[in-house]
Amino acid sequence: MRILAAFLCAVLLSAVTLDVGAAPTPVSGYIQDMSGDVRLGFNKRDMRAAHKNDSLQPGMTVVTGADGSAVLKFADGETIALTRSTKFFVQEYLFDPQKPAEGRSVFSLLQGGLRFVTGLLGRSNPSAFKLKTRSVTMGIRGTDATVYQSDNDNGDVCIQVNDGGVTVTEGGNEYETQAGQIICMLGGVVQFVEAVPPGMSEVFANLNALQISFEEAGALGQGLGGAGGAGAGGTGGGSTATGLAIGGAILGGAAIINNNKGGGENPPLSDQ
Repeated sequence: MRILAAFLCAVLLSAVTLDVGAAPTPVSGYIQDMSGDVRLGFNKRDMRAAHKNDSLQPGMTVVTGADGSAVLKFADGETIALTRSTKFFVQEYLFDPQKPAEGRSVFSLLQGGLRFVTGLLGRSNPSAFKLKTRSVTMGIRGTDATVYQSDNDNGDVCIQVNDGGVTVTEGGNEYETQAGQIICMLGGVVQFVEAVPPGMSEVFANLNALQISFEEAGALGQGLGGAGGAGAGGTGGGSTATGLAIGGAILGGAAIINNNKGGGENPPLSDQ
């Protein structure tokens, strides 16, 4: 009887060990660089100070303070630069470097400004990429774009396409935009404009001054293991970012980011 009990105990311990190792936490990307006040977490009570090389997972929100900025790098090589006073939500992210066309990424810009350059996922299957704001949803066609979401009651938002194209969807209507065009929703009305409104111009100028390039030589995801979590020593691949901190923020156009080798309403930041 004692032998049988010992055997059963050993089996149970083995099962527990296997169960723990069978479901690793998925890592979508990491914070490549940052400056100032940057926080991240799964909900408001979970928010903590962020650090360079912290990992990013689906369900996480990244928040930059009044003096904060961050550069996020995802497994397919996509780069997203966040300016100050921004809330960015990683809603969904699936990427297999062996099957990039089968991946999917859904992000939400809840407030503030960002610039994104798509990676292998968006280039292999543009329909798999979505960026939501409070007012509109964006799809892409191999794109570099800058976006600002106001926190005013109207939910004003502007998108400037730097390269490629963006499809903007609002209220069942779709608007195709090309490189060099700016489309905004101002006061509830979607319109193409010659220049962004004065209240957004500084953010657009600073983000557009960043030098961001993509080299389709492979997937950053193949080496993402180096970006495992807070304070991780690895950089998650052969990527570099230089001169990101200008006066405590990614401002002034000194950032060089090389990606070598590389539906529905937006969910709010949960109170739970």
